[in-house]
Amino acid sequence: MVEFALILPALLIILMGIVEFGWAFTQTMEVRHAAREGARIAAVNYDGVNTTAADQTTVIRTEICRRMTSDDPTTVNLTLVNPALSHAGAYGRVVVVRSHQTLSNFFPWFPSSLSSDIEFRIERPVTWSHTVGPVGCP
Repeated sequence: MVEFALILPALLIILMGIVEFGWAFTQTMEVRHAAREGARIAAVNYDGVNTTAADQTTVIRTEICRRMTSDDPTTVNLTLVNPALSHAGAYGRVVVVRSHQTLSNFFPWFPSSLSSDIEFRIERPVTWSHTVGPVGCP
C-alpha cells in the first residue's frame, strides 16, 4: 500500500500528460485542417458568384470557420502575398489562430494559442478582398 501511495502521483502525472498531449494534438490537427481547407477554397475562388469582394471574403471565411468542429475563439486572416498580383499563379496566405483549451489546467506550459499559416498558389483569378485583417469566426 505504501509503495502504491508513493507511485500513484507519478502515474497520475504521466496519465494526465498523455491525455493533455492527445487533446492538444487533436486541436492542432483541427487548426491545420481548417487552414488547408481554407487555402484550397481561396485558391479556387470558391463561390465566385458574389457581387462584391467583401461578400466573397465573408463566404470564404465562413466556410473556413464551418470546418472547425468547436466554437472556441478563432480568427482567420486571408491575404495575398503580393497584393498587386491577383491572377492565377500568384500566391496567397491563410492564417488560422485558435485559443488552446486544456482539459485539466494541470500543465500551464502548454501553448495558449494554436495557429497554422498556409501559403498557397492561386488557381483562378481572385475576386475576394485581401485588404481586410484577421476576422473572428461567427
